[in-house]
Amino acid sequence: MLKNRFVRRSGRSTPEGLPSDQRMTTRGSEHESTRRRFVRNGVIATGALSLGVGATTNAAARPGRPSFAAEIYGDGEPWGTKFTTAIPDPDDNEQSFDVLVFIVAGPGRDAPPLQLPISEAAPGNPDYNGGRWASKTVTVEEPGGYDPNDPITDYGTFLDAQAAGTFGGFIDGAPLGPNGDPVRPEYFQCPLLPVKE
Repeated sequence: MLKNRFVRRSGRSTPEGLPSDQRMTTRGSEHESTRRRFVRNGVIATGALSLGVGATTNAAARPGRPSFAAEIYGDGEPWGTKFTTAIPDPDDNEQSFDVLVFIVAGPGRDAPPLQLPISEAAPGNPDYNGGRWASKTVTVEEPGGYDPNDPITDYGTFLDAQAAGTFGGFIDGAPLGPNGDPVRPEYFQCPLLPVKE
């Protein structure tokens, strides 16, 4: 395969009388081309391996990498997300955040969420605030009115069920995880991304 490639030979005259820098000939011995090919391929493979390990290490070390799996329900659809940053309490500017509702069995924020959180709005909705969230927890008050196997995927449906007494009032903050920390900050930014399967 490499014998068919042409290279310049330097410093010798060819039998035709042309200097080697003016004439193309086939590559040298098979041993030389095999050695060069081995070295060249070894360097390329080592470089690719180094890049692959570096990329994997960087991806694992990035907690904010995107997730295209279903993470949040918004406007009846599942959405992926990318957590970017916690945001300080907005004081009097909470209207610039969308509510992100976590449904728990109760009491309070101590129980794990029963389903994916529900966003107040999603991309394409004129009320969507670009992925700035105010976490709220609600408890199931009327167990017969809610089935976690048939999740609520839209904020309007959630509000109707809350008005009917299925859920209690809002509790500020997200539910607490097994380590006692909230599963999400009270205020944070994370855009919604289309789910890819």
